[in-house]
Amino acid sequence: MQKTIHLFNGFFQLGYVVRDLEQAIAGYRAGFGATEFLTFVPPDLPDGSRPPTRRIALAYIEDVMIELIEVAPEQPAIYGHAIPDDPSAMVLHHLGFFVSDHEATLAQLEVSGFRTDMVGTAPGMLDYIYADTRAATGLYSEYIHLHAGGEAFFASVPRNKSKKPNIPLN
Repeated sequence: MQKTIHLFNGFFQLGYVVRDLEQAIAGYRAGFGATEFLTFVPPDLPDGSRPPTRRIALAYIEDVMIELIEVAPEQPAIYGHAIPDDPSAMVLHHLGFFVSDHEATLAQLEVSGFRTDMVGTAPGMLDYIYADTRAATGLYSEYIHLHAGGEAFFASVPRNKSKKPNIPLN
């Protein structure tokens, strides 16, 4: 019998698509406050080809990760529809969820009728699934199963504290 997975358990990330990473980071900081990001160039895919992303910036605000993805316009893949015209803008593309069982999540997505548009592995780091959940949620959903290297990498992402607003509770 197939293990049932709740597809919206384990939320941890807001994933944005941007045209220009430096301008988007500056816009994020101007709009939401000083935030330290870890920026990196994704490695080549296992087949030696380049990924559809040029650079990525990651930051945690409390327990929620912000991911800014600068897309390679020549190969937009699942990101093409979300590339903003304004180089400083961000377009919410996906919600990210941690999962403990990559294969069971793939099976649950299939049973639930969601197409998986990108599935892969970064050896020693993580397994990932991008599912097209736009008809149900308006966004893609990304499912991440971390390995030891991925846990160490995610632990290195800067953690920023939010400032609690002073909201009167009448």
